[in-house]
Amino acid sequence: MHRCSSCSAVLFSAETRVHDGQQFGVACCSKGRVVLKPIETVAVLDAVWRSSTPVGRALRKYARRLNNAMALASMKVAHERRASGMNLVEICPL
Repeated sequence: MHRCSSCSAVLFSAETRVHDGQQFGVACCSKGRVVLKPIETVAVLDAVWRSSTPVGRALRKYARRLNNAMALASMKVAHERRASGMNLVEICPL
């Protein structure tokens, strides 16, 4: 397993570069120049995610579908027009 020396990202071997004896990722943190804030978690959701209850198992099994549904649910049509026989729609966040 390969890890970036700056941000500890898990990398594929093709994504790594060695500089001054340290291994860095090609697209993770730009050799430490990009520093992201830690991800804030919601305690209740984290507890359900880690639980072995039927709800927890369903959440893990359908996580991608749920995420996609929520992403689409948070969008709205800002502008709609017709051009060259096609409907053109501009989508923006709520």
